[in-house]
Amino acid sequence: MSKKQTAKSSWIHAVAYVAVAGISALLAYGLADMNKSFRIELDKDGKIAVAVSADETFAKLLEKALTAGGPEVDAVLAGKKYYSLTNVKLVDELENLDFSDAKAAEIAKRLRRMLWDLRGPFKLPGTLRGADQRMTGALEDLDKAVEDSKRSSALLAELWKRMLDQEGIFRVRFFKATVTLVRHAPNGGGKTAIVYVCPGSALATGRIMQLYTDRGGNIFAEVRQNNAVLDCDGSTPTAESLLAEGSITRLGLGEEAFKQLVASEGATVAANGTVDAKFAIYPKNQIALSSE
Repeated sequence: MSKKQTAKSSWIHAVAYVAVAGISALLAYGLADMNKSFRIELDKDGKIAVAVSADETFAKLLEKALTAGGPEVDAVLAGKKYYSLTNVKLVDELENLDFSDAKAAEIAKRLRRMLWDLRGPFKLPGTLRGADQRMTGALEDLDKAVEDSKRSSALLAELWKRMLDQEGIFRVRFFKATVTLVRHAPNGGGKTAIVYVCPGSALATGRIMQLYTDRGGNIFAEVRQNNAVLDCDGSTPTAESLLAEGSITRLGLGEEAFKQLVASEGATVAANGTVDAKFAIYPKNQIALSSE
């Protein structure tokens, strides 16, 4: 071998050993942190081999890495579809599972069982807080399933019973209102009064309203929407705003109905043309008002 070739060979080996030294330092830092022994070898072709002693299993090494934490561990595992229970991406993966697969279907079954039992993330309080009107679709689906299968549903039966007894979520609710005398407005016939309301989903035409005052005034009236009679200035009492009980609803009554409501309030209120009241709203077919 010539001196030139010998010098070149020495240079290559020197660079290789420098590289090994650098890699050794990096591995030593990581493996020593896990109390792991290792050995680095450089063969005659310049290839690096790392030999790790068998005093620990891969499971133990993985456990130590997970204990140490860090985004790198999560990233590596997520690439293989493994997620920590506290990784929020796990929820997205559960949502996108193919539930036609038997294993995925079993996961869905067990999650639903936790919901029925109100356990885990579904436990009270807060189980349905934040839910919106889309939940009614699930109830409609339950009703259809009962009808199709002719099998009872404990949930549907309990909801129906509470509706009949007007208990819990179906209890009669009273809301604050300012009632205005609307002169020359139709009063209805016989015992049927008419109360004029601003347009709103919860105060639809045809529903029945009970109005009462603190001093004993109490009437039932059929709800009508008529902006020509009661100017609402664009305000619309929605079901959500009523249930929040954060606002006062504007209502209007014709002269006869207004006098009946404020009979116990005195002439001053009648002359003023407004009175504070409370009201409850009922389905049209729940209370029959005689027109005789």
